[in-house]
Amino acid sequence: MKISVIGCGRWGSFICWYLDRIGEDVSLYGSENSAHMKRFLETRSNEFLSLPDSVHLTTDFSKALEAETIVISIPSQSLRDLLHQILQSGVNIQNKVFVLCMKGIEIE
Repeated sequence: MKISVIGCGRWGSFICWYLDRIGEDVSLYGSENSAHMKRFLETRSNEFLSLPDSVHLTTDFSKALEAETIVISIPSQSLRDLLHQILQSGVNIQNKVFVLCMKGIEIE
């Protein structure tokens, strides 16, 4: 099964690492402007873990949406914007599984 993790902070990168560890085909998505993603692209690591070469790294949002399962690990305050971005992408999301790995309460 192909899985994409959207969000390359501590929690998202750990989820990605774990999914790879248990044998899943996993990609980690982060925006081009993300300091976390820039670091992963340069070193494949953060202060807590290193991602093996089997983890695909991408800054291409449409590639991240190609997976059958999409894990969302972003701040709760960013969820609305992400959902708008998904809907505006034109990607057919029917029959995809979305897993929210977020915490917190949205202010709005």
